[in-house]
Amino acid sequence: MIIDAHAHVGEFEHYGARYAELMIGSGRSGRPVWWDPTRTWTPQTLPTDIPRFVRHLDEFGIDRAIIWGFLCIPHGSSVPAEYVADIVRQHPDRFIGFHSPDPLGGWRSVQEVERAANELGLRGLKMFQPLNNIAIDDERALPIYAKAEELGLVVTIQAGWSRTPGSRLELHRPIGVDRVAMACPNLRIVIAHGGWPWVDETYAIMFKHPNVYTDTSDWCGFMTRDSLARALATAKHLGLLNRVLWGSDYPLFSPARDLDLFRSLPAYTAQHDLQPVLTDDDIQAILGNNAARLLGLA
Repeated sequence: MIIDAHAHVGEFEHYGARYAELMIGSGRSGRPVWWDPTRTWTPQTLPTDIPRFVRHLDEFGIDRAIIWGFLCIPHGSSVPAEYVADIVRQHPDRFIGFHSPDPLGGWRSVQEVERAANELGLRGLKMFQPLNNIAIDDERALPIYAKAEELGLVVTIQAGWSRTPGSRLELHRPIGVDRVAMACPNLRIVIAHGGWPWVDETYAIMFKHPNVYTDTSDWCGFMTRDSLARALATAKHLGLLNRVLWGSDYPLFSPARDLDLFRSLPAYTAQHDLQPVLTDDDIQAILGNNAARLLGLA
């Protein structure tokens, strides 16, 4: 089973003109769209076309994808839980929905989380504190984490590098997850993007807390093949590889790029004598088996 553990959905109206322009203008403007090289990235190409997404899942051999919407309140971006849930209802065998609550919403956000899980059938949360200029472990968000723990939800936390204007990188360091995991020891947490460039910090948190996972979204863009192989070999050395999940960051990047690169790593580590050598079973675990176990699909 192949599971994409990090994908985005949303219409242009959810992103808002300001945030869409910022997303495209900070590195993509004028560059070819990966699924259609005759087109270039514009704010209008940012929204996710769901029929095309399903076709890409089929084309790349991906069984399921975890989906959520962006939440960047300072720039007017918010995707309703109902929108995500509706996509899941239309494609229940392909998508697993997460809600993105306002981390400063207080009791209202706690109630939204309960409704998202109990009424809309969403399976987890995506927390975007750094994009909203607050720390991962800000006390005002702790009741949301506590509710997620109570409901048995999986929570993916935004961490690592971001190009979002006005978002301070110091807030993106994954170390704040340590406090969240201490406060909610039974909450299953996924550190998004491996917390890159603070991957060792992410591993330290995972080494301390057995309920903390990470996803590799954007690693194939941030890292060379050698850096990626060494990062995953380090995870294996530390006994953490069973909590590493592959994510594409769809639609911003092509899943095919990631899948091809990951599948080349066993031969690469053997050829270059990187220890411990990555096996085909290791890669299959990252590409889907670990996520299936986390989500109760295995």
